[in-house]
This record gives sequence, C-alpha cells and structure tokens, in this order.
Amino acid sequence: MRCSLVIAVIAVIGSGCNLALGLDDTIRDADGDQIADDLDNCPSVANPMQVDHNGDAIGDLCVCVETGADVDGDAIDDGCDECIGAGPLGVDSGGDGIDDGCETCAAATGLDRDGDQVDDGCDSCLLGPPHDEDGDSIADRCDVCPSIVDPAQAIDLDADFIGDVCDPGMTPEELVVFDPFTDDHSQLPADWTIGGDALNVLETGNRYTYVIGQVPDKFLVESRVVLPASAGSELGFLITTATCSVVAPRTLKLVAAATTQTLSIRGSGPIRLRMEQVVISPSGSWDVICAVIDDASNVVDSLVANDGAPLIGSLGIYASSGSFEYVWLLRGPF
Repeated sequence: MRCSLVIAVIAVIGSGCNLALGLDDTIRDADGDQIADDLDNCPSVANPMQVDHNGDAIGDLCVCVETGADVDGDAIDDGCDECIGAGPLGVDSGGDGIDDGCETCAAATGLDRDGDQVDDGCDSCLLGPPHDEDGDSIADRCDVCPSIVDPAQAIDLDADFIGDVCDPGMTPEELVVFDPFTDDHSQLPADWTIGGDALNVLETGNRYTYVIGQVPDKFLVESRVVLPASAGSELGFLITTATCSVVAPRTLKLVAAATTQTLSIRGSGPIRLRMEQVVISPSGSWDVICAVIDDASNVVDSLVANDGAPLIGSLGIYASSGSFEYVWLLRGPF
C-alpha cells in the first residue's frame, strides 16, 4: 500500500513538472492513422503507408491531384488513393516503397515520363493520362478508336493510327488533332472544367478552339453531349459562321449557307453529335453535315447544307451550359 502511494505521488510530481516546464508527453495523431504527428509526412490526412513518390517528405495524399480514374474500383480517385490494388501484402518486391498489394503491377520503375501519375512500369499507355472514353480498358492516347469499342486494335489498313471501325476514309492523311482530356488543359477558359469524364461548360461565349488551317480541309468533329433539361440550352460546334448544335430538350440545329435548319432528334438518352465538312464534286462544291450518330457511328438524324466554298478558320466548341463527354477531331482529306 505504502509502495503504491509513493509511485502515485511520483507520477503526480512528474506531471506537474512537465506542465511547469511547458512539456507535454501526449502523443498526438490528428488524422488517426496511428502515426504521431511529428513523424507523419501528412498529418492532416490519414495515410498509414506514408507513400511519398518524389521523396520530398510530404506524403502524396497531402498534394494529390484527381485523375478521374479508379483502377481498383474502391471509389477513391487513383490520384488520391494510397493503395491502388487489393490491399497491403507486406511485400515490396520492386523496392520502390510501395507495397505490392497496392500496385496494379509490381514492376514500378520510379519514372513517369508522360506525367499521368502512373508509374511507367505499370502504365499501359505511355503517351498520356488514363482517360478511357469508350471504356475498353485502352487509354484514349493509345486507342486507335478512342470513342468506339474496337477490340481488334490492330486493324488499321491505311496505317494512320485511326482504327478502321471509326475511320471515315482509307487514306492516311487523317489525324486526331484535338482531345481536351489528353491534350494540354492550360488553354481552357477559367469557367470550363474537366470533371470526371466530362468537359463542363459553364458560361456562354467561351470557346476552346483549334485552327483548321489556311487551306481547305475536310474535317469531322464529334462528341457525346449532355444538356440540362432547361429549354433553350444549347451546345455544339462552330467554325466561322457555321454551327452544328443541339438545343434542349432534343433538337438538332444547323446554321450554314445563310440558312437555319432544325430537326427533332429521335429516341432518348445521351446524344452523340457530329459536324463534318466534305467535298461532294470535282468542281469543289462543299457540304456541311450536322448529324446525330449512334454508338457504332451510324447516322440516326442529320441536316445538310451546301456552302459552295469550304469553311476555313477556327473550329470551336461552345455552350450556354452542359457537358461534352469527349471531343474528337479528324482532319482530312478523307
């Protein structure tokens, strides 16, 4: 009894001394990841694995950037997921500081040459980010047909890196020149955002443009568009004075050759919109085509105007509000 009393007195005295000296021996763990704050490379966000790819002593989860991908299907964006995989195994065969159970492959190299936050050793596409529009597990930059599921990726008879399934012609001059999900986003207006799998347009009048050229080009631009339900909302494509657009709720609209045409779109659900310029005769007569296409690129509804001369200038996408799920441009001749 006397011994217990002595120990208790010593403990009280010690605690009092700590307080008097401004010392506190309490172990603090603000984020609850079982790592003391003074040892935690990200004390504000739980990161028990302390992953720090660039070795700057700041945990990756403290500076994460969402990618829109979720490889392991755990509802955590890969850019902010400390464990992309089945879960920790306690093994790091690659010696890269990442548990093998938290890598989609165990061949990590520490390199990320395309800057998509996926290690080159685990990256199925080394040409850009892992956006996969058609959901065929092939990233758009490495997909010969990024907007249509095309299992036979090798079938590209004219060798222009556009799969025959989505190639409008069999000459090798076609070129995919514009995809806001895989190209530089720095030119986007401030009120346009990449969110998940959509390019969201929040204000009338802004355009993300690509110059078709100073010589006549055939071109084809398409997207899957999503409009709000409010009547009058509109989004589509524009080049010089010609527009191909969808007006809410489901009206196709073509303005070209000083005329305006409209057509009710059949069916329901998402709308894939295509604007195309083609030459229709050796004499140089040009048609502008505004069409709704299905998932196999078959035309469902269309409007056509003859402009006489080709459109030359900046191709833009615009909207009063709404989203583009992808924007894919081909330039001819086809």
